Amino acid sequence: MHRVQRTVASEVSPQTGVVYGHFYIQDKGVSWFHDSSQPEPGPPEDDDLVRTALDWISIVSAAGDHVAGAQLEAWDWEPQRQDDWEVSADFEFTCTTGNVALVAVMMGPSTEELIIGAPGTYRGRVYSRGAGGCRGGPYLPRWCEATSNTHLATCSPLRFGLRQG
Repeated sequence: MHRVQRTVASEVSPQTGVVYGHFYIQDKGVSWFHDSSQPEPGPPEDDDLVRTALDWISIVSAAGDHVAGAQLEAWDWEPQRQDDWEVSADFEFTCTTGNVALVAVMMGPSTEELIIGAPGTYRGRVYSRGAGGCRGGPYLPRWCEATSNTHLATCSPLRFGLRQG
């Protein structure tokens, strides 16, 4: 039996600025700049943790304005679910270049970029923890330190449900 070692293909672990309670993962294709029929990035709705459209993923954070820890991971297959996070949400995301970066609302992309793969549709999962460490409690417009609110986003090709070997 051939056993495939399952490790993350690539990752970046920067911190990101959170403004108005959310931040983005943005593909370099920025389709909404070139096609007015594509929705511009916007915050998740209601109690959702994540919202997506062509070339962007919006993620809710625990407080209005703060710096949050964030880790992006690109996998060649669906990673195993991690149960040690407070909340999580699955999503589908279509990108035009496959080259993504964290983006703070009104501040632009981070300098660290991650190539998640070829242009196409990916599945992902967002995890969050540490909301209780933010002064004022979760989802209130208060400042919190980067170490208290942390996010992990994983992306893998849509084909990840197929098993090989």
